[in-house]
Amino acid sequence: LLIAVMFSIATVITRRASQIRMTPAVCLGTLIAATVSGLLATGYAVSPVNFGWLFAFGAINLGLGLALFATGARLIPAAVAALVGTLEPVLGPVWVWLIHGEVPGLRTIIGGTIVFLALFTHLLTDWLRQRRAQR
Repeated sequence: LLIAVMFSIATVITRRASQIRMTPAVCLGTLIAATVSGLLATGYAVSPVNFGWLFAFGAINLGLGLALFATGARLIPAAVAALVGTLEPVLGPVWVWLIHGEVPGLRTIIGGTIVFLALFTHLLTDWLRQRRAQR
């Protein structure tokens, strides 16, 4: 819950300070987190080759993803950015299911459905509001 709250706060700050590019801060924060995690680790249970793959995956998936999110959050309303941001953990089990055949549990399906419904409801009400304003 704390991560969700902090992510929401960061999204609102990114939106409010839209004139400031947050991408360098996101990249620096990711680098600091990786460095601290690496220094605090007591041992690695992966081979050096797999460690390289994990590093690349983290840099591309997490670092690039957060940088793109920070860039996009400047351009769209904070509520939409936060809802879109919640899709990432929801879609993770879907990709695992489609690629590896691992069926998600009932709670995962219920949680994902709630997030999708929230996003759909927000987008629908926003679209209806804009349509009424055009009349």
